[in-house]
Amino acid sequence: MRPYEIAPGPPPAEAVLEAAVEVRRTAWLAASGHASLDAVIDGLSDVFPYDEILLSRWNPDTQEHVNVISSTAASTADFIQFEQHRDPLVARMRRTRQSLWLSKLTAEQRRVSTTVQKVITPLGFAEGTTQCLYSTEGHYVGVLNIGTRSPASTLGPARHALTLLFDVLASTLTTHTPELCTPTGRTRGWEATIADDTNFCTVSAYESTSCADTAAAFPLAQITRDAVRTRRLPTTLIVPFQAQCIEVHLRRSPVGIHASCQVVDFDGPLSLRELQVLAELARGHTNQVIAQILTISPRTVATHIEHTLTKLGVPNRAAAAAYGARLGLDLAPPPVVAPIPNPVNPSNRIAELSH
Repeated sequence: MRPYEIAPGPPPAEAVLEAAVEVRRTAWLAASGHASLDAVIDGLSDVFPYDEILLSRWNPDTQEHVNVISSTAASTADFIQFEQHRDPLVARMRRTRQSLWLSKLTAEQRRVSTTVQKVITPLGFAEGTTQCLYSTEGHYVGVLNIGTRSPASTLGPARHALTLLFDVLASTLTTHTPELCTPTGRTRGWEATIADDTNFCTVSAYESTSCADTAAAFPLAQITRDAVRTRRLPTTLIVPFQAQCIEVHLRRSPVGIHASCQVVDFDGPLSLRELQVLAELARGHTNQVIAQILTISPRTVATHIEHTLTKLGVPNRAAAAAYGARLGLDLAPPPVVAPIPNPVNPSNRIAELSH
């Protein structure tokens, strides 16, 4: 078995519980700004082996969902954002705070649910849930859509463990950092001039004013400096950052390095998280190192690499890394992780999850 392959079969209850505790820990870090929401979602794959997931925040002003994390097709994401809240079944779940799993839906519930008709049935999900999420004050803050094509009978304690995490997922939605640049028009971008030998950086935004406030700590400044040392300018980088894919065009100017950036819809086969893993893979990092950099588990890294090899149709890690290098992948520096209290000993939950 190759070192990045995962042993078949569902993980034992103890492993699922440990993964759930780790997700709670990562969510705590995300709420305090020391970890990304991507890391929280990645950790969920060790708890519930999903094929697709969407985490969406409710915007009461527009009466629509904002998809914060999405690993599915654009058409499905659009349905979740603009239509799912009108689904009679979802609306009833929101009112009653009822949790429903796909395997438990009645024939009548399947018949009236537009989510079943437009998402679940076409994508072939066998198990999963649409879970409405609430703040500690009781306000509706968003929804988790998670699904797998694996039979429900193979999931073991995964469903029970996932229910233990709905509260922290709601918490991450209420504290999630807004987009780096909130556009006011169709163009979503900004420009930066970064001096070669100082920390000086000026940022200007077009079609938006919020980006100007990021000049003091422009997140792509260090990437730009690193790229100049390893790449011939002009060049283009693809940077997964803050649940967005940013295209960065670099060229030299009389006063430093000019970076022209815009948020793009990456049209390749990989998700944003898979792009992040591929970027580290292209740097020659091992699964363990990638896990440390992205604050996810080595098992999750292995899963992403396996999916990446399949999607790219390449035979091994070296071929995938070569693809990433050709694409110009690079990454924003990971956040500094502050120490947190040790999590509560979960041993008393093992018996519960074993049933």
